[in-house]
Amino acid sequence: MPRSISATPRSPHPFRASFGLTPANVTATISTQNTQVPVGQVGARPAVSGQELNIIAQGRTTLTTVEDFKNILLRVNLDGSRVLLRDVARIELGGQSYRTQARVNGRPSAAVAIRLAPTANALVTAKAVRAQLADLAKFFPPGVRVDYPLDASAFIQISIEEVIKTLLEAIVLVFLRQSSGVRFLAA
Repeated sequence: MPRSISATPRSPHPFRASFGLTPANVTATISTQNTQVPVGQVGARPAVSGQELNIIAQGRTTLTTVEDFKNILLRVNLDGSRVLLRDVARIELGGQSYRTQARVNGRPSAAVAIRLAPTANALVTAKAVRAQLADLAKFFPPGVRVDYPLDASAFIQISIEEVIKTLLEAIVLVFLRQSSGVRFLAA
């Protein structure tokens, strides 16, 4: 499950009551301070004659750890004191969504979804995942097992086999047509 950082207000009205902030202020500040921005380019136009390379540099501007989020500056008061996100909310690492409940035969279970990168090979990935889980299974507590309720690699394998079979049938038909001298009429 993808992970996310969650910020839970410390009290029902923490922003307005003691800090003069609104939830919209806090959300906007988090968005502003957690943005990926290009910091420049090397080799941009106008380029030197013969230059073949253009590199876009990205700065580390997205926040990645709980500590990064805790230190988001929400406000600087007139007296110079600062209000950080940690002052108004509890920050913790959590699941991106808690709406999914995994069950096997009506009993609670843990679920893991594997998502492929756009250029990944599904069959190789499925084989590697199965091999890794087989190695890890020896460390599972008694009674814990791995199930594969949805494995798309089986359908991909069947599809590949059917394409190969169809290709071979087409080659045989072309060969038979060429060797028999029979002409097929096109409609």
